[in-house]
Amino acid sequence: MDRYLSPVLFTADTTKRDGASSQAAYVLRTAAELGFKEDWLQNAIANEPELVIAPCREAELVDEDEKWCFWTRELTIRDVGSIDVLLMSQSGRVAVVETKLSYNPEGRRSVLAQLLDYAVHLPEVDAGDLPALPAETARSIAVSVEQVRERIQQGDFLLIVAGDQLDSRAVKLGRSLLGDHLVNEWSLALVELAVFSKKDGFNGPQHLLVPHLRGVVVPEQRQVVKVVVEGANTRVTVERLAPTQGIGSREKWSEGRFFSVLEASSISTAFKSFGGSLRELREQFPAVELSWGTGKTGSATLKRNGQGLVEFYLDARLMFRKEKFPLALGEQAGQEYLEGLQRLFPEQMRMPYPNVPTMVAEPRVGELLALLKSVLKKAT
Repeated sequence: MDRYLSPVLFTADTTKRDGASSQAAYVLRTAAELGFKEDWLQNAIANEPELVIAPCREAELVDEDEKWCFWTRELTIRDVGSIDVLLMSQSGRVAVVETKLSYNPEGRRSVLAQLLDYAVHLPEVDAGDLPALPAETARSIAVSVEQVRERIQQGDFLLIVAGDQLDSRAVKLGRSLLGDHLVNEWSLALVELAVFSKKDGFNGPQHLLVPHLRGVVVPEQRQVVKVVVEGANTRVTVERLAPTQGIGSREKWSEGRFFSVLEASSISTAFKSFGGSLRELREQFPAVELSWGTGKTGSATLKRNGQGLVEFYLDARLMFRKEKFPLALGEQAGQEYLEGLQRLFPEQMRMPYPNVPTMVAEPRVGELLALLKSVLKKAT
């Protein structure tokens, strides 16, 4: 079903009980009427990525508390064209944004086909040709081009068409065009940035942008092949998975699936043991819980009081959100945990959102487990 937005925005004065408690303040306009150009819209998204990310977050197309920043504009893909805007997240996931205002003559199919063409060819760009991160972005999220390159190779993209007036029928076209590529972890979002202008006599900003989703397309995992080896016998079964709940949800991992994949993976015994110990911590400490990530690479986050302590990924890396530690453990134990991690992973813990790669994490996961047990016992 199409999503409809009121062409009028209203004030709300809760101190009044009469008819003056609400009045029409802004009216919907088009970019053409106001003289807005695509370059203006691209600049706006580059300056404030939440214009397109916030509605995607509400639809669970991106992780709830992951920060996104501007990467670059007009990245040329050889023999394809130039991507309007590229954004990146703290974990290195890339959003490919194509802007189209209502007066642009290109049709729905050409816009979507162009966006998918970028997604197909972006992994082919040489690492040396990827642009550097803006200094502000590097300071803000401390993600490296190497991390971004790895996520690009995994094909885990957020594809966004952004414009002032979008046609939700493009969702049907997007699903058709994505059909040949459902093996990739692509999510497509149609983000409409409705433009409202102030009515005469109203005191406020001249224009407002109201982002909302007109539709999404997400990949669905249809079935999984299991190979079971029992002694000298090998048994192959195909299981159909139930679809994830909600049209906007990325692929959601479960506890059973996470530990099944962990056990069958080729990562080291030390990592497998650490993963199993996370469940033991949950049983040992009543305030501890585990939550499961979304997307192609499964993850488990150990939490206390709803706040994350460590994110353990099935590609054998660890991530931490330092600002959560005092909320999870209390000030004293939270500081002890931070200092312990700084001793274990000194270089990575200088990052705002530490990402500890396999080769660094593997020798220290036993010490990390001991640290977790120690601070959990002292937590308030």
